[in-house]
Amino acid sequence: MAAHLLQAQSEGPERARLAIDRAREIAATQPDKAMELVRSAWKEANDAPMYLLAEFMTEEGNEAAAREILTLVRQARSEDPNPSAKVLDLLFTAGEMAANGYPDLARETHVIAVGFLPGDVSSPVGFSDELRLARLMGLYGWPEAAEPWFSATYDRITEIPEGSFERGMVLAQFMSVARIIDNISLFDRASADLAAFYVTASPEVRAQVQSAEVSALAESGEIEAAKTRAKAYGTTLADSMASGARFFLDYESDYTPGLFRDTRDRYDRMVAALETDTAKGAFLVALARKLMYKKIDPEFEVLLPRVTDPAARFEMVAEGMAWLARDKGDPKAAADLYFSEVAASTSDLREKGSIVGRYSLALTAEGLWDKGDIDRAKTLTAIVLDMWTKDDGDNRSPETLLIRAMAQAGQDALITPWLEGARLPKEHAEILIWAARGKAAGGDFDMAEDYISRARATLEQVPSEPPVVPKWWPKDRPMPTERDVARARVESIALEIITEMAQQDQVDRALRAWALADKSQAWAWRPALEITRAETRAGRAKEADAMRISLIDDLLSGAMAPRGMAGLIAGIAQDIAAP
Repeated sequence: MAAHLLQAQSEGPERARLAIDRAREIAATQPDKAMELVRSAWKEANDAPMYLLAEFMTEEGNEAAAREILTLVRQARSEDPNPSAKVLDLLFTAGEMAANGYPDLARETHVIAVGFLPGDVSSPVGFSDELRLARLMGLYGWPEAAEPWFSATYDRITEIPEGSFERGMVLAQFMSVARIIDNISLFDRASADLAAFYVTASPEVRAQVQSAEVSALAESGEIEAAKTRAKAYGTTLADSMASGARFFLDYESDYTPGLFRDTRDRYDRMVAALETDTAKGAFLVALARKLMYKKIDPEFEVLLPRVTDPAARFEMVAEGMAWLARDKGDPKAAADLYFSEVAASTSDLREKGSIVGRYSLALTAEGLWDKGDIDRAKTLTAIVLDMWTKDDGDNRSPETLLIRAMAQAGQDALITPWLEGARLPKEHAEILIWAARGKAAGGDFDMAEDYISRARATLEQVPSEPPVVPKWWPKDRPMPTERDVARARVESIALEIITEMAQQDQVDRALRAWALADKSQAWAWRPALEITRAETRAGRAKEADAMRISLIDDLLSGAMAPRGMAGLIAGIAQDIAAP
């Protein structure tokens, strides 16, 4: 049946998506069949599911299949007719190859990418792809692959106007990357060319490029040279690198599976050389954020004691709370961190009123509700509510996950102040639907439906004036009003609650709610699919099959929103194939 559904799909991205989804389902038990599906779909398949399938094959010990999948992605990217992002796509693929443990494939891909370098001198930092690729070759451990093309590219700097800001910036960047790939002769040449550049540059351009030169030297590991130049130019490392931390970490970790040891060593040396606590703190916070983004433990117990600047320490505490509550699943430890900081009077997140701080506090409070740490959850929730009500920004939004957690924990009385603090009808509706989600997750569907009913009643207060239609909006499609958007949001959550009913085996209740649901909403088939699964678990296979057929008929006829049809068919195929 699953094969029949797959064959029934026409060629194209949807068919490719279904094929890769099916390949993932059978990869463990039928790897050869899975690879047949991959070979039939790779040209139109999205990269992300292909990467996930390759990762799974690697974990299963099927390295040959994983390498073939990654090579097919590389081939697809190489054949992409759109040249604008081809190099970056290949660099991303190389990163996935390295992450799976195939550095030889990553090196091959870097070399292939050289053939697609654009040689663009028009951007503020010309040759940006060339600089990025050469840097990565050095970081990965094959700097020799950067020659001779990198030196040949340097020769083209003469195409950039002499004395211009763009030329100075390119010279500084080439100098830095040349040092990273151990091309000392090119490093020396770029240094000499920079000195000559300053003679022709205007005072304003000269000052800007001198700052960039100091940063470039420090980033390449030449700390003492950077300090010497900074002193000669009448500046400091801290001033020259004021905004350099994030950019440096981006340059050295984008398109890589982690953060290279060499990068971390050079970064630590830069931090040690910075002249002010404020600069050191900013760099350490940037490091913590990058490590979290790369899913690497930032070791806050090591980083936090190194931060003495009050503002930076506040940010580090907030990031640490988010890491502990979200990534480590330990909201109690996050709360311990917050309360220990408040007791030490070094940084009070409540007084700061930062969005970052509010997010971290809300995340921690949400986890505390889930863990049953009621007293501290109430304390942090009150702080978050106070910060939210005092937020006078135009785009403020309620902390919806916290509201859901309170509702699931049965703390409905604490939701009322949030409703009272709502300034706009759409905020009111948003609070109500997230309370409904919490009630549904806790199995209280009477209250969940009551919250949804109240949210629907609020919709009449949402403005319905025709919006200003931007020029890019399709002329054959009416632009929704603010009320239309809010209504779609409420109805989509109503569908999620039906899904929750089915997942909790409340089949009859789910069927009654489904009969009244707005099926024009995107992904409206999802709760219906869950209902078929609940009916199967309840021993009502005949009813489940009838509903599956009806679902496909409704989608094909247009009676139901067709978005994600391949996902529905894949889900049905998976259910039918299950023992």
